[in-house]
Amino acid sequence: MTQTGDRISVASALVVEIRTRREGTWCACTIEVEQGPSAMLRHQLSVAGLLPDASEGRYFALDLSYQPHPTFGPQWRIERAVPTTPMTPAGLVTYLEKSIPGIGPRRAATLVDRFGAELIQVLDADDAVQRIHDRCRIGVKVLEQLVSAWKETRDDRRLSLTLLDAGWTMSQVARARERFGTGIAAILASDPYRLMLVRGIGFRLADAVAMKLGIPADHPSRLAAAAAFILEGEADEGHCWMAFIDMVGRTAELLALGEGALATSVDVVVGGEDTGHDALVLRDQQGRCWLRRLWQAHSVVVHAAARRIATPREMGPAHQGVRPVDGLALTSEQQAAVEGVIGLTMVVLTGGPGTGKTTVIRAIIGACMERMRDPRIRLAAPTGKAARRLSESTRREAGTIHRLLEWTKDGPRRTPGNPVEADVVIVDEASMLDLELAAALLDALPPACRLVLVGDVDQLPSVGPGQVLADLIAGGAPTYRLTIVQRQAQGSLILQAAHAVNRGMMPESGQDFAKDDLFFIRQPEEGLLVERVVRMVAETITAQRGIHAADIRVLVPMNRGGCGVDAINRRVRDRVNPASPDKAEIGTGEDSLRVGDRLVWLSNSTEHELVNGEELVLAGVEKDAKGMIAVLRAEGGRVLRMSVPALDVRLAYAFSIHKSQGSEYPAVVIVLHRSAWRMLERRLLYTAITRAKSLCLLVGDQRALARAVENLDSQGRRSGLAEDIARAIAADG
Repeated sequence: MTQTGDRISVASALVVEIRTRREGTWCACTIEVEQGPSAMLRHQLSVAGLLPDASEGRYFALDLSYQPHPTFGPQWRIERAVPTTPMTPAGLVTYLEKSIPGIGPRRAATLVDRFGAELIQVLDADDAVQRIHDRCRIGVKVLEQLVSAWKETRDDRRLSLTLLDAGWTMSQVARARERFGTGIAAILASDPYRLMLVRGIGFRLADAVAMKLGIPADHPSRLAAAAAFILEGEADEGHCWMAFIDMVGRTAELLALGEGALATSVDVVVGGEDTGHDALVLRDQQGRCWLRRLWQAHSVVVHAAARRIATPREMGPAHQGVRPVDGLALTSEQQAAVEGVIGLTMVVLTGGPGTGKTTVIRAIIGACMERMRDPRIRLAAPTGKAARRLSESTRREAGTIHRLLEWTKDGPRRTPGNPVEADVVIVDEASMLDLELAAALLDALPPACRLVLVGDVDQLPSVGPGQVLADLIAGGAPTYRLTIVQRQAQGSLILQAAHAVNRGMMPESGQDFAKDDLFFIRQPEEGLLVERVVRMVAETITAQRGIHAADIRVLVPMNRGGCGVDAINRRVRDRVNPASPDKAEIGTGEDSLRVGDRLVWLSNSTEHELVNGEELVLAGVEKDAKGMIAVLRAEGGRVLRMSVPALDVRLAYAFSIHKSQGSEYPAVVIVLHRSAWRMLERRLLYTAITRAKSLCLLVGDQRALARAVENLDSQGRRSGLAEDIARAIAADG
C-alpha cells in the first residue's frame, strides 16, 4: 500500500496523456513506466509538477513522491525531471513517431528495425544524416530534422542534469530557460556566472554549476562574480559602496579562500574610476568599492546636482507675491518655497503629512504659468499610484519617471543628447528615488529646466540603494521644509500620531471606533495576533467602517516568520479570495496564485511598463501555443498578458512597509510584534502610519510599539553622495 511521502525513481517513463497545464512547465499527466521499480513496470501513474517541454510521446527520468490530491485522488508529485530517451525498441518507435517532425510510424519502425540498439549511437554521431541515409530510403531534409531534434533533446538532457546536479530546483531551471532560451548552452560554455542574471539565482547556485564545469577556484571570472555578489547584497540593504578591505574579507569568506592571498587576486578584477575595461567592480580614489553601475550613477548625480545648486536662474520679473490657492492664502513657509522655485534651478520641498506640500505644488504651477511664456511643465512620481494621486490633486497630467524618460528595455530614450522637453519638472514622493533612477532623471533634464523634488525626508529611504533626497539636502541643495500642520488636517489622529512618532512620542489611540481614525489594539501573542488581523480585514473593518477588503492593506515590518508578510498573505487570501472550482490557479508547485488575487510586482519591467511595488490583480488565465498566460489588471484598468514563468509577483494582501512607500490606502493594519524587534524603528513606523487615509490600526505588542518609537536606527546607509556633492561644489567655487 503506497503511503503519503513514499518516493520512487523512474529511469524512463513515457508521457501517455497530458490532462492539465497550469503554466509553461507545470502539468498534470499520465505516464507509463518503462524502466523503474519492478512492481510498476508497464504501469500507468498519475503525476503532477514541473515537466519541461512536456508533450505526449516524450520520455523523462523522474523522481516522484506520493502526494494524493483531495480532488483528483492517487497522484505522484514530480520532484525532479530530466528529458531522456526510451530504452526499449517499442519505446523508441513511439518516441520517434510522436516527437520528430516527418517521422511517422512506418519510418520510425524502419529506423529501429535497421539499426536496432545502435540507433541511439548513430543519432549521436557527427555524420548521423549520411549513415542513416546510406541504409534507409528517407529524404535528407527529413533526416536533418530528425537528427537536429534528437540532439536538441540530448543537449536539453545534459543541461538539465548539470543544473539539477548543482542543486537547482525545477522552477529555477524553468526560469533559466525562460531568461536565456536556446542561448543557455553557450552561456554555460563561456561564463556560467551570467546565470546570476536569472531571478532568484545568486552566486552560490551559479558557482555550483561553474564548479561542475571545472572552473578553477581562483579564476578571475569567479572572483569578479563573488565580489559583485557581495556588493549586490550590500545594495539590497541600501548601501552604495563598501571598503576594499571589507569586500576582500567577505569575498574570502564566501569562496572559502585565504584572505591574505586573495587580496591581490581580487585587486586584479577591480577597476579604477576611469578604467576602460568592463569591470564589474570599481574602486574610487577614496578606496570605496562600487558596483560599476552604481559608481556611474553616483558620478552623474554628484556632478548634475552640484551644477544645478551652483546655478541660480531667475524667472521673469522680480516676484511680487504668490496668488492664493483655492482661496486660501499661503503660509510664510509655503510662500518662501514658491519663491525659491522662481529663483533657482533645483529645489527640494519637504514636510510631513498635512503640512500642505500639494498646495505648494499647485502654487508653483500657478507661478510658472504666470511668469513663463507657454511653460512646459511635467509632473512625475516614482510609481504609477503616486503619479495618479499627483494628477488628481493638481488636476494636471502626471506619469511615472520611467514614462517621463521614455524607458525601454535598453534604458531611457531621454538622455543628454535627447533631453526631456520641459521647462519645469516636479517630482512627487522623491524620498523613493534611488541612486540609479535619480541619475537617469538628472542626466535627461536640459540645463535650463527647473527641477522641484517633493517628498517627506523623514520617511524610509528608497527600496533601492542610496538615500538621495536626504543626501541632496545634506549636500547643500536649496531646501524648504514645511512644518505647520494645516487647520483642516489638525483633527486627524493619524496625522497627530505620525508627527508624535516623528518626535519620539507614543501615538494616542482613539476611543470611538465609529468616529476616530487611529487605534492601538493590544495582542501580544503571535497566533492570536495573526487571527485577529485576518478577521479585521475580512470582516470587522468592512462591517463597522464600510471599507471593503480590497481597500485594506496589512503592513508588516518583515517578510518571514509567523506574523510576517508571507504568512499573513496566505491567511488573508484564503479568507477574502477562497479557492473554488471556477477559479483557475497557476503556480510553481511551491505556491499558487488564484484568479482574483491581489499581487505586487517585484522589479522594474520596461517591457510591461511596471515598476517595483506596482499593484495588480490576477484577472484570468488563458492558454496559447507556448503555454499558460496570466491576464493581469494594473491600476487604472490597464490589462497585461504575460507567460506565467515571466511573472515576478507575490500576493499583496499584506506588504512589507518598505514596499508600501508611495502608496496610500483607505485603511491599513500595521503589525507590531517583538519577533521583528531588530527591524522596528521610528522611520519604519512613521512611514507605515502615513500610508493610511481614513483608518489606521496598530495591532500587537506594547513593547514592540515603544521600541519602534524610541529606536532611531542609527546605522544609516553608506552612500557618500552628500559629501561628494559638497566637495564638487567647493571645487567648482
